[in-house]
Amino acid sequence: MYSFLLQIIPFKDVDLHKLYLFLDLLLRKTKLGPGGGGIKLTDEVQLKYYKIEQTFNGDASVHEGDTLPGGGGGEAGRKEEEEEELSVIIERINKRFGVNLTQADWIVTEQLGEDFAGDEELVQKAKNNPIADFRYAFEHSFLDKVVRRMDQNEAFCTRILDDEDFRAVVVDYMLMKTYKRLRESVG
Repeated sequence: MYSFLLQIIPFKDVDLHKLYLFLDLLLRKTKLGPGGGGIKLTDEVQLKYYKIEQTFNGDASVHEGDTLPGGGGGEAGRKEEEEEELSVIIERINKRFGVNLTQADWIVTEQLGEDFAGDEELVQKAKNNPIADFRYAFEHSFLDKVVRRMDQNEAFCTRILDDEDFRAVVVDYMLMKTYKRLRESVG
């Protein structure tokens, strides 16, 4: 029921949400259901960290004539976030982590974006919550989506290597796509 309510109303009690996330994971890990059964928690439940941080101290009352940051949820007063070019983002990541990523490596984020867009439960949470509240649901499912995407990409590449008919179809597709792209870039 709580999961359903999260989709239609923004939550205010962060502690309640943390408790829900913990108990949801605990129930899935213990596999409790009708008929009971023993509980074996050995190496099955690992509490993730939560950081409690005070972000404001003072009077939060609103007075007539005050303008609120971000407006009232409508389009008025909303500032469009500036989008950085992908090359700038990749360059910053490469410097910070000492890696040599390219735009081709970054395609995984596009794939993950499609995975998130296809998750109807997450879509509803995004539509019905401010980003600060949505962050909890997003982070909760992020690693799961990354692992699934990695498995799907590995399965796709393995199929190319193992199935000659499948490989022939992919080769034909990539041949035409690559040929056209390279011919256009020649000049």
